Amino acid sequence: RQTCIRDRNEAITEKSTEATANTASDASEASENTVDETAARNLENLERLNSTYGINIRYGNSVVWSYNTSGTGITDEELIASRLALLEDCLRQYPPSFFSDLNAYSPITVNLIDTLGGADGYTDGSLNSSIQIALSCDNSDLYFTLAFHHELFHFIEYCIRSVSYTHLRAHET
Repeated sequence: RQTCIRDRNEAITEKSTEATANTASDASEASENTVDETAARNLENLERLNSTYGINIRYGNSVVWSYNTSGTGITDEELIASRLALLEDCLRQYPPSFFSDLNAYSPITVNLIDTLGGADGYTDGSLNSSIQIALSCDNSDLYFTLAFHHELFHFIEYCIRSVSYTHLRAHET
């Protein structure tokens, strides 16, 4: 009788182990599908924001940030989705023509960086033809949003300086 109970318990344990393995495998596949779906939605949102506002948004390997601080592009698809949604909320506060007007001076590129060494954002205006904004994605939604508006102001400053310098240079000749 003990052998029979032991055999039955072993069979139950085997089935339980198989079920757990299958569940884990199913969960892993579902997780991969979810990540792939989120990545696809992120690309759609990225393209929509670019076509609506004319803003280049970079994350992951597309980040080209090399200003005075280190950091790499964010790669977590859920974090990317969150930050794109926050950026869209920020961009909606301005008329789309605002960004097309700014693009006349320099393309607007926003790099989503994992961390900027304690800073919330930076704007690199060393090249007027390509002013870059970097936003740290390791802080709260509020600080991310505030950093965007703050860095956009610096972007505008660089545009004004560029126009003023060009205007002054034109009058010198």
